[in-house]
Amino acid sequence: MAGMGFELRKIFAKKAQTAESMRVLHSSLTTLGASLIFAILLFGLGGLLNVLQVSDAEKEIFFSSFAGSSLMGILISSVVNSVLSRYVSDKIMEEKESRVCASLFGSMIFNSVWAAVGMGLLCFVQWKNGTVDWGLFVLCYLFGVLWTISHSLMVYATTLRKCSQVIVSCMAGAFVFGGIVYGCYSMNISDMVAGLYMALVAGLFVVDLCLVCICRKAFGAPGESYFEFLGYFKKHAFLWGSGLLFLIPMTCGRIIS
Repeated sequence: MAGMGFELRKIFAKKAQTAESMRVLHSSLTTLGASLIFAILLFGLGGLLNVLQVSDAEKEIFFSSFAGSSLMGILISSVVNSVLSRYVSDKIMEEKESRVCASLFGSMIFNSVWAAVGMGLLCFVQWKNGTVDWGLFVLCYLFGVLWTISHSLMVYATTLRKCSQVIVSCMAGAFVFGGIVYGCYSMNISDMVAGLYMALVAGLFVVDLCLVCICRKAFGAPGESYFEFLGYFKKHAFLWGSGLLFLIPMTCGRIIS
């Protein structure tokens, strides 16, 4: 197991009130972590656009499409992750790592389908409004799908004892992102918004690929129950229901606007 799930076992094996609080904290961070990452990334990209001297019109296009794509991914992944984190913790406690690995790939497929539908609708709305060209549509679409998958993978990454591998994966993605942004700026391309999206897509792809490889190595070969976790949506409906009711007011208003 290579230390996989060590911290979760310590948390979920205890019966004390403190342990119960830790369970709630772990589930909350798994659900709300995406929103925190979004806020940090939004401020960081805003500063980067100022450094790159992007025009106000391009900034408006970028922030509008970025916010819609990101919040759509957060809405999907947070609802799924609220149930997925419970499934993963249960299987780790039962020492059924092959099922955990199978759910890793199953959740990626499940989130990809819903992200594709959500991003397709979002791109259609933007197309009807005439705010974004087709090239940027494709990049926004890919970004939204990869963004959703990355949050799903973080559920599994939090169960790894050696967090240094996760940090290295994120650093590799950041390095690719920075390299592409620098290349676009050096070549003085006319559409820096598209260049920034290309960097985001490439960086997220590297992060997702590294996390999949790390988790696959830690959990071992996947079993056959790729979508067994979907049963938890019925078994623990209060988890995804509460997450949905909490996130819809925050996200839908911005997505529609």
